[in-house]
Amino acid sequence: MALLPGLTLLYGKERVPQALQGYLKYFNTNTFLAPTIAAATLSIEAATCRDEQVTIDGHSYPDVVMAPVAAVGDALFWGGIRPLLSVVAVCFAVYGYWWSPLFLIVFFNLPAGIFRVGGVWLGYHHGASVVLLIQRWRLADIAIVLKRCTVVVAGGLCAVLTHQHQLDLMWSVVGSFVVIVALFATVICLRKGVPLTVVLIGMIAGVTAVDKLLL
Repeated sequence: MALLPGLTLLYGKERVPQALQGYLKYFNTNTFLAPTIAAATLSIEAATCRDEQVTIDGHSYPDVVMAPVAAVGDALFWGGIRPLLSVVAVCFAVYGYWWSPLFLIVFFNLPAGIFRVGGVWLGYHHGASVVLLIQRWRLADIAIVLKRCTVVVAGGLCAVLTHQHQLDLMWSVVGSFVVIVALFATVICLRKGVPLTVVLIGMIAGVTAVDKLLL
């Protein structure tokens, strides 16, 4: 349905049902990079209407690129950006900053929005070759770096909680264990499809409980 307005402009209301037939099929890719593929597909259709030579037809293009784009996008957003920002948000929450959930929401949706909006322009401008541009950005390598940063930040948070002067040894160990379990639980919940709002509420409740019991 994302292609319907563009295809209507290209083919007109009379021919658009026939043009849509090739797109009424399974399509699954990363949410934030999907607009890039849609725009590139529309660019191919526009070139076809102008009788320009294309390397691949618009109906086949989404089938070819959706899997590799999904792998790159999921690794970057779900495996890289979101876990790192979640750990940082927990760090802020541990020290009582009420805006820590807002930090996670805002700074996750900021790059997501940039990719969604900018991807439409890039996809239509570059056409089928936009996947080469995505490859040159080395998004998969960026995702690996973000994952390593997540481990470092999580470890640093545990170390800080363990060595706080206001906590005795027993409660320091318990506090660190709680943080580690909470991080794993958060990742598992998000991977199982638990709504982000529910996870954030659980994070806030957990931080509040730890604050009352340990601090």
